[in-house]
Amino acid sequence: MSKKLFILFASFFFALLLGEAIVRYYKLSPVMLDAHIVDSMYFDLNPNICYRMKPNSYNGLNKDGFRDDEFALTKPENTIRIIMLGDSITFGVPADKEHTFTQLLEKNLKEKKQLNYDVMNLGIPGYNIVSEVELLKVFGMKYKPNIVILNFFWNDSDLYPYTYYDFFWERDGTPAQKKWTHRYYLANCFKLKRYFLRSHLFSLLLSAIDKMNDKNDFEISKYKHRIIDNNSTLLEKKITELNKLAIRHNFKLLICLHPVFDYDTARAHSNYTKLKDIAQQLNIAFVDLLPFYIQESANPRVFIENQKDTFHPNTKGHELIARILAEKLKELRWIEN
Repeated sequence: MSKKLFILFASFFFALLLGEAIVRYYKLSPVMLDAHIVDSMYFDLNPNICYRMKPNSYNGLNKDGFRDDEFALTKPENTIRIIMLGDSITFGVPADKEHTFTQLLEKNLKEKKQLNYDVMNLGIPGYNIVSEVELLKVFGMKYKPNIVILNFFWNDSDLYPYTYYDFFWERDGTPAQKKWTHRYYLANCFKLKRYFLRSHLFSLLLSAIDKMNDKNDFEISKYKHRIIDNNSTLLEKKITELNKLAIRHNFKLLICLHPVFDYDTARAHSNYTKLKDIAQQLNIAFVDLLPFYIQESANPRVFIENQKDTFHPNTKGHELIARILAEKLKELRWIEN
């Protein structure tokens, strides 16, 4: 009996090795997001920031790892400096750098003659409100902004909205495909699974199971059914912290709400409602983009590139966002009319 059992286990082990060899030889497995192959991001020592993008590692990134032109530390006279905080929407997936709403807003404002405008894009794919506020504190404040715009998406108050790994089939996948989080990756409970992820055969099987579930439908289902309804304590804490920073360093604060395009028009997601309430209590200016999308088109999906995507605007969407933000800043009298 023990001999048969040994033969059974030996055969199973040999089959696994053979399967692993075949998958590796023919490169059948997706590239996994492990520390040794992520080529455009790195872990930051600050746990609240979690990760940053490697300088010049991706087309359009500057030496600080942001999708913008190089930043000048010294602010020229008669210059209004605006810092954009946000995630992949602010980063500009899938638009070209020149067509992101950050670049378009700067171009729009620079048409003014009396003042110069410098709009800095600090958006990083996958960021949440914790990372965004921390990034402003440790990196953005040295640039002495006059205005800070927090671009909020409905799951930004979820500490870690993504799994610590993700699947993509191209080594030159976009940063949006390379989203992962520091704490998930280092968590003790994931160490064993992370060890197995080094197996190409295991990765292939796991990705096959993953593809059976439509992630897009799952995310939309979570939105429509309000499954991610985060603790408002965190949201209030970070917005309060950001507001105190604005008062201490004398900059204007604007919150911009970016909607899901496959939305429920009957009521907004509770996270947007919570943020609006907090902003009103703290007397913080905000702009909700959803009514503007509806006003511009009966089908707001014309503002997205991929119909399976539910929130990343295309060039037309970025143009609309830039125009709305410019109008809001004029309405607030923070820039020239």
